[in-house]
Amino acid sequence: MQEAMKLMMSGCEDIQVNELSAKYCYAMSLQTCADIVKNGFLQKQHILLLEFMEMIGRVAFIYYASETDVPLFEKINRVLDAWLPTVNATRQEAEYFCDSDSEQY
Repeated sequence: MQEAMKLMMSGCEDIQVNELSAKYCYAMSLQTCADIVKNGFLQKQHILLLEFMEMIGRVAFIYYASETDVPLFEKINRVLDAWLPTVNATRQEAEYFCDSDSEQY
């Protein structure tokens, strides 16, 4: 948990959220635990990959909240572009396509 909070608040100069937003992103990204007291709080001290990806999406949504015309996947790409160099990694550009036969929701 501490590492995730540190990453969101000060891990990168380009994208930082305040402590309240960081706690919100972390807490809301965790999977539901029916009885955290019974299972032990220490079990939730480590974040799963799925939860980490959810946290990235929540940070992107909050950090770029004022940019309503930008789709969420672009905001997530920006967060990844800022955070990945902190672990000597880069994001590979994905190919996006729209299936014209698919239904629009």
